[in-house]
Amino acid sequence: MNRFYDEDRNWLRNILNDRTIIKTATRNIELKGSSQTFQLSVYPVRQGLIDWTVVSLFDETEQIAYQRNLADALTTAKNASQAKSDFLSHMSHEIRTPMNAIIGMTTIALSRISDKQKVEDCLKKTLLASRHLLGLINDILDMSKIESNKLALSYEKFDLQETVHSIYNLIEPQAKEKGVSFEIVTNDVNQECLVGDQLRVNQVFINVIANAVKFTPRGGKVTMKLSEKQTSPEHIHLRCIISDNGIGMKKDFLSRVFLPFEQETAEIAQHFGGTGLGLAITHNLVNLMGGNIDVQSEEGKGSTFTIDLPFGISKDSAKHSESLLELRALVIDDDKDTCEHACVLLDQLGQKTEYALSGKEGIEKIKQAMQDNDPFDICFLDWKMPEMDGEATAREIRKIVGPETLIIIISAYDWSPIEGRAKEIGINGFIAKPFFSSSFYNWLSDPSIKENKGRDKDIVVQENTKKKRVLLAEDNEFNAEVAQDFLDMAGYTAEVVGDGAQAVKAFETHEPGYYSMIFMDIQ
Repeated sequence: MNRFYDEDRNWLRNILNDRTIIKTATRNIELKGSSQTFQLSVYPVRQGLIDWTVVSLFDETEQIAYQRNLADALTTAKNASQAKSDFLSHMSHEIRTPMNAIIGMTTIALSRISDKQKVEDCLKKTLLASRHLLGLINDILDMSKIESNKLALSYEKFDLQETVHSIYNLIEPQAKEKGVSFEIVTNDVNQECLVGDQLRVNQVFINVIANAVKFTPRGGKVTMKLSEKQTSPEHIHLRCIISDNGIGMKKDFLSRVFLPFEQETAEIAQHFGGTGLGLAITHNLVNLMGGNIDVQSEEGKGSTFTIDLPFGISKDSAKHSESLLELRALVIDDDKDTCEHACVLLDQLGQKTEYALSGKEGIEKIKQAMQDNDPFDICFLDWKMPEMDGEATAREIRKIVGPETLIIIISAYDWSPIEGRAKEIGINGFIAKPFFSSSFYNWLSDPSIKENKGRDKDIVVQENTKKKRVLLAEDNEFNAEVAQDFLDMAGYTAEVVGDGAQAVKAFETHEPGYYSMIFMDIQ
């Protein structure tokens, strides 16, 4: 009795003193100093004129835990079932919407076949609807693979710089169309050649960034910051912080944000679309890769996702075998972090660096260097700067130094629209932001640096009008036609055969090197 709590002791005394009780009384209790759960039972016994009372204490810890687990599992199953029912109801609408658009736009285009402008408009809308439908299907298939443990990761060498640039090139046009600013910052990344699953890394980052853009209103900003921590000579942890100042999420939804089929409200689902699977897939992929994903958000103020992923370091990573000339380099950019990051990378490559935070300051440094008879050999110049932009700054630099100093534009903006003007004012090349060590190394190691600093590396286009020939084995006429047209647009001449036997015959009947590559349908 000494180990009983007061309320349990009082209950037992009352039962024992009550001579009118004829049924068994039970009560679940815990003893002092114990985390176990016991069933305290009192059995009244009548035998002739004598009354007996039997008291028992039975350890029910495991049974109660089992019952609780069953109850929790039942609740989870009911919630999952309800979520899937809601998902199927929502998906029937989501799938029918693009399908109706595809069928409707195709019907309109066929009925107005002579109206080129109308047909072109219908085809563009059909393409958008098709991509949306494909995205829905891909999400469903990925989730199905994950839930059945059939999703396998690959561990291959890949280029982080290539991955980051492909993400930027995919997201930036979408953000620009919506009026949202998007930038990628890589101030603390040294390893570029990593070992991991590039496809799934892309999928993780794009899922989160695309969500950020989708839920950020016009005039907002989405930022992706990359940094690394080397955990051993062969491994690093890559941290990606994706933040936005969009609509944010309520606190009670944060615990469910990575669950399948979950969306915060029906109104948000209807307004923004989607399957409710993107973040669930992302969460599972991150776990499969041995990483971690976390989210912080406040309604009306935006969200921040932090993703940590482990990678191997390829033996080819950060190896710059060719020695470089020591050059005096000037970095001109209105963002101090960008300048300092560029200078760190250039210093690691053996260059003597300085930076300026405006076009005017950069011009003053160049003038002073000329007066000191120690001119800069190369200038890395941001194209978009306040007050005096890159174009105006480059024109002034050319007036001061003539053709001797190389001027390389560094910018996150598309190079194509400004390429013609850049060539006219004497720009020698272009480096895309976000930049890495290899971005500068590839430029500085070019033979033109030694032979002629004024050579136009990135703007001069090598003429090669001869189309390469490829062999395409495809039994579906529609797929073959689509592939042939795409290859033609990419500058290749495609010869099409209907099956593998024909492909072997075509290959054997031509001399080696006749085909540059072969595309083979697997089924």
